[in-house]
Amino acid sequence: MSPIAGSGQRSATSLRVLTPTGEPAEIAEWAGGKGKNLHSLTAAGFRVPEWSVIGLDVFTEFARRSGLDTRLAALLAEAPRHGERRTSAEIASLIAAAPLDEDVTEAVRRAYEQVGGGLVAVRSSGADEDGAEHSFAGQFDSFLNVSGFDEVVAHVRRCWASAFSERSLH
Repeated sequence: MSPIAGSGQRSATSLRVLTPTGEPAEIAEWAGGKGKNLHSLTAAGFRVPEWSVIGLDVFTEFARRSGLDTRLAALLAEAPRHGERRTSAEIASLIAAAPLDEDVTEAVRRAYEQVGGGLVAVRSSGADEDGAEHSFAGQFDSFLNVSGFDEVVAHVRRCWASAFSERSLH
């Protein structure tokens, strides 16, 4: 789900889009588990479909700039009292409705263009998805055969929301 300019390039106003030519240190810092694995496989010479990854900073900035960060923190703090299902549904609604600013939209657009547009897989990848102590494989949603920029944006939002799904919160 992400994109471009040499490695994981970004301008002063843009957010990270990571690509196969990205620097390993940048990939390690800004990609989730799937992105790190794609980069490792590509670097080792394996044939991997075209890919790009929107950096972890894209969601962070989306949440901060839209004011969601404060609301998410409050909802997560309330989750034990209100239950994971209710909290998850409310977070999914907030993520779906929150405005995307120009930088976030541009990062998703660059990522989509990096892989050539057309049909793509939009997949979530948590920062600590496959750690030494825990594996969270299968906790986040993936969407196949997504086509068109507007659909990619909608599915990126759904991937972000899946990080707060009932099973993920549990």
